[in-house]
Amino acid sequence: MNRETPGIWKAATLVWCDTGHVLRKLPVLTFVALLIVLALELVLFYIPTAVWTHVPAILLFAGWLVAHPFLLAPYLIAVHRFIILGEATAIYRLVPTDKGFQRYLVWSLVPAAMIPTTSRLIHLISLDMSQPSVISTIAAVVALAAMALVAARMITLFPAVAIDAPDAGWGPQWPIRKAIRGALF
Repeated sequence: MNRETPGIWKAATLVWCDTGHVLRKLPVLTFVALLIVLALELVLFYIPTAVWTHVPAILLFAGWLVAHPFLLAPYLIAVHRFIILGEATAIYRLVPTDKGFQRYLVWSLVPAAMIPTTSRLIHLISLDMSQPSVISTIAAVVALAAMALVAARMITLFPAVAIDAPDAGWGPQWPIRKAIRGALF
């Protein structure tokens, strides 16, 4: 396929058109996904103070971060499959034993891990000119740039994994492919 890449305005228009198609063709799935997001937000808001004092906050937050991709993966897979393949499904199916679900979930956990890491890295950036501050600022900026590259690559990876595209992964064009694959799997 040798189609030219659309401009930003045409791409934005296509996204909104696809969103409209998803809302019309997958209303039950969309409603379930919205309920899941609402429920997860309410859980975070209403966790009793007693729980926060007995369980380390980082464990609760990690569980909350993992729950999002776990519960929303069936919806996101269905949306990708609908937009790319035209397959419309009417039901929300959470099947953790499905290989496609597991693969999508594993890749979904990468951004979930990047969220708290990004926050910590931003706090390392300092305008102080002492040697330790300069070194930590440079390291943080380099790490944030690497994370931005990973995030940019993952934008195209999620649809490929969702439709079970052959060889959907980092691909041979990434020179650090083996190191990343060794770290993730």
